[in-house]
Amino acid sequence: MRQIMRALEHQSSLLAPVKNPSIFSRKPLVFLLLFLSSNVFAEFTLPSAGAKPQGLGNAFIGLSDSPYAMVFNPAGLASITSYELSFSYTGSDSSYDFLGLTLPEKMKGNCGFAVLSRENKAFYFSYGKFLKIRNKSISAGTSIKLFKSKDDGKGLGIDTGILYSLRDNLTFGFVLGNLFRDNFGYGFGLSFKIKSYLFTLDLKEREKSSLYFGLEKKMKEFLVRGGIDDKSLALGISRCFSGIDIDLSISPFILSAGFEY
Repeated sequence: MRQIMRALEHQSSLLAPVKNPSIFSRKPLVFLLLFLSSNVFAEFTLPSAGAKPQGLGNAFIGLSDSPYAMVFNPAGLASITSYELSFSYTGSDSSYDFLGLTLPEKMKGNCGFAVLSRENKAFYFSYGKFLKIRNKSISAGTSIKLFKSKDDGKGLGIDTGILYSLRDNLTFGFVLGNLFRDNFGYGFGLSFKIKSYLFTLDLKEREKSSLYFGLEKKMKEFLVRGGIDDKSLALGISRCFSGIDIDLSISPFILSAGFEY
């Protein structure tokens, strides 16, 4: 009888609730913080990708009107009204090859998925949505980035941003890059349209301030672009063929070509 009672007491002790369950509930949070604190891919803070943004001197935070918004300012995804596929190839290690797809959903917001590739890789999962704030045209968005380096290093980053239409032809953008990481950065952007001209201006901050400027002019079937990418000159041209935008851009040591459909 005593042996039976001891067996029952042993089983009840196994089924007893854990006195400090918070230790186990904190594990996912601890792992997430360790993952975020990884210092892999410092260069992915406010990166450069895409023939169209490059032609504008990478001044794209206040515009972000294409799948490249996932990289520059995810709030721009909210303004995309159709499925769009973008691809861009560059011949330089200072920029990244890009493949991105946007999936619009008018009521719930728009999603986007992208891959940046060079020697290292980054996978973007992005979301953007218009906010209802006193009839103001404001959109917000977030990108979650998974990094993988050529030596199998891994990391995670989060970007978040907003776009605010001050007027019909004037938009302000703000983005925070790599939240909760040592290589945190941020940027401001403006885009201004007047007649057949588009002006873009970005100020990006990470360790130092960098200024970017872009200009686009519509000339018959072509869009001609030029810009200054942190003291470097950039040029670009674009034309639409049957709904497919073909972009070509060049700046010192970088030649990029891409399309948007």
